Amino acid sequence: MLSNLRLELREVAQIVFLILPVLLAGITFFILRRNKLTEVLNFPLDCYLKVNNKRLFGQNKTVKGPVLMGLFTMLYGLVLYGFFKDFLDGNFSVSGMAIFFFTVGVVYCLGELPNSFVKRQLMIPPGESPRAGAKRYFFILADTFDSILAIVPLYLFFFGIKVKVAFYAFFVGGIIHFLTDVLLKKIKVK
Repeated sequence: MLSNLRLELREVAQIVFLILPVLLAGITFFILRRNKLTEVLNFPLDCYLKVNNKRLFGQNKTVKGPVLMGLFTMLYGLVLYGFFKDFLDGNFSVSGMAIFFFTVGVVYCLGELPNSFVKRQLMIPPGESPRAGAKRYFFILADTFDSILAIVPLYLFFFGIKVKVAFYAFFVGGIIHFLTDVLLKKIKVK
């Protein structure tokens, strides 16, 4: 059983390739999120619609997220593909990779929406979790893994990677996401 969890160099490279474009795009998004040039994209994804007198997703879920994450994931994915293509099975066109990584960036953002909807309905402020109890841990896990869970099937389908590689990318990506959030909160940037 444990021998099935061992990774070859090729699989480690694939995991890094799956994580890096979204990670770098997320860092870039975080840096640019308050840039004046991106303010035009601050239109809310929920179009101010409400359920039970509460916004669907809240004020922080805007068009800016999917657009910038799509563009930057595409940019980093294309650059990194040049370094990692020998570790992938298949030959992919640049235009196919561009469309794929743009889609990954958009889906990454959209993967947060169900969690945001539930949090708004429970009156949990954006970017926060309940202070105590089982709900706190549920939302910490949901905040950490929701977007990654949304994109893993795209990687499985597009690249035909092994489920084991997707599994590792999911958990390593989630841990990196969690630690990044902790760091940003610790230094009071988020």
